This record gives sequence, C-alpha cells and structure tokens, in this order.
Amino acid sequence: LTLKNWIAYKDVNHIKFSTNKDKKITLIRGANQRGKTSIIRALKWVLYGDAGEVKEFTKPFELLNRVAKRNGEYKLQVALYLKKDKDKIEITRSLQPRPGVSEPKNSDFESPHLAIKENGSAITQDPEKYIKALLPKEIHSFFLFDGEKLKDYKELVLQADSSTDLKEQIEKVIQTPYLRSAITDLKQINYKIAQNTK
Repeated sequence: LTLKNWIAYKDVNHIKFSTNKDKKITLIRGANQRGKTSIIRALKWVLYGDAGEVKEFTKPFELLNRVAKRNGEYKLQVALYLKKDKDKIEITRSLQPRPGVSEPKNSDFESPHLAIKENGSAITQDPEKYIKALLPKEIHSFFLFDGEKLKDYKELVLQADSSTDLKEQIEKVIQTPYLRSAITDLKQINYKIAQNTK
C-alpha cells in the first residue's frame, strides 16, 4: 500500500503486508491518533471510493494531510499493489483540485480518479466493476478488521437477535449453502472414483 498526503501520512509512505503463506495476516499496532485507522480508511477508499465513514473523512480536506495543505500540496493518492494467482494488479485512486485553482476549497476538487493496471497494462473495462469482481465491498469487513471496534463486534454477537442476523449475513456473504452442497458433491464424486478403482 502506498499513501501520498493521506490523512496522517505526509509525502509518500509505503506499507508492506505479510505474504507469508503460513501467516497471511498483518497486525498494525501503535498509540492512539497515530494513523492506524487511516490505513484501513485508505484501503477502503482506494478500493471503494469512500473511507468507510458516514460523517467524517468524506470531503477532500478531511482526507488531505494537514501539513501538505499548509504547504500548498493539494494532491493525494492511495495505491494498492496486490497479486491474484499470477497476475500483478495495481489500483490507484487520486484526488486533486481542478487545474488553475491556486487556493482550493472542497468544492474545487475534481472527482477522484481511479486507474487499474494488470501486469503493467491499463484495464479498459469499467474499473469499479473490475474491483467488484476482485474484492466485493460486501466482504470487506472480513479482510479489513479494525481491532478498536472489537467491543462493537462483541456486543453485536452477544445480542440474541443480532447474533442470528450476523450469522445469516456472514453465511450469505461467503455463500455457505453453496459451500455445503459443494462438499456433498465432492464426497459423492470421491466415493464414485473409489468404487471405480476397485
């Protein structure tokens, strides 16, 4: 992940996530107000165009690093580099004021620009559809986890009605009924193969 002038991160900053096949998890630890949640917001923004907030971090100057703003640097950018099978994918979302505006306001910023490259070549299809096929927004809570919200998750699960709803939503997202039927089908196929080899 590369962050440029993004909330707590001035200039260009690189964050490498674990790709160890046995430990594909990255823990980010630090003091309060030091940029941990900004990383999760960056991942949500580069993928889905919003920082995952309803009231905060929705306007350009809420996303732009304050020091960069004071220095007259108004461009911010988040880039995500990842691998899927043998493909190398680069997703970049950037935001800047319209040309010719020297002291911009929030309303002077262009719409965020989204660009995607696969193995070095630009993707010509709708980039939002490409991301939806790659990492659907509906499942982002399962790969972007904010430990500070652990208490909220615990309370949600402890509530009888909500825990049932939560279980149903999780099963819906990971398509549990399809997985169960696939397991049954595989067992039958393995049984038939075993019978034919005797």
